[in-house]
Amino acid sequence: MEPTKMVFQIAGVSEESFGYQNNEGSDISKIKEIEVEVTHLYKWNADQKMFGVFFNIRLRAKNNEVRNVLLYFDYAVHFKIDNFSDVIEAQPELFINKSAEITLVSISYSTIRGMLATRTMGTPLSHFILPIVEPAILIESRIKSEANKKGERSQ
Repeated sequence: MEPTKMVFQIAGVSEESFGYQNNEGSDISKIKEIEVEVTHLYKWNADQKMFGVFFNIRLRAKNNEVRNVLLYFDYAVHFKIDNFSDVIEAQPELFINKSAEITLVSISYSTIRGMLATRTMGTPLSHFILPIVEPAILIESRIKSEANKKGERSQ
């Protein structure tokens, strides 16, 4: 698929789930390191020209003293793509123009960074900022994860 100009707009943003857990009395300042797990997947409807990027964020303390701290945030950005068939082939499997995919993942991840900062205001994790990640790395991680899942199913 050749690079093409994508004509799109954000049709919606949705928080699928959010949760924060902290045992009473736990001192968050003692956390030495926070483990960040970021995964994402796509959902689409070619007839409606809609494409969604769904992120799952998990934060875990890597310190035995405060190991029960957990934050999860599942979030989606929905795009209306006017020229959907020019940038996305959805049959039989998804094939998306690489520059379009980077654009959609980049916008979605940047949005979730801001949303997570807003959602953690007033919590002990209010000073945590989701790290900046190159969209191509997120995409490559998703591709590897899907390949691993396919391999597990065929065994």
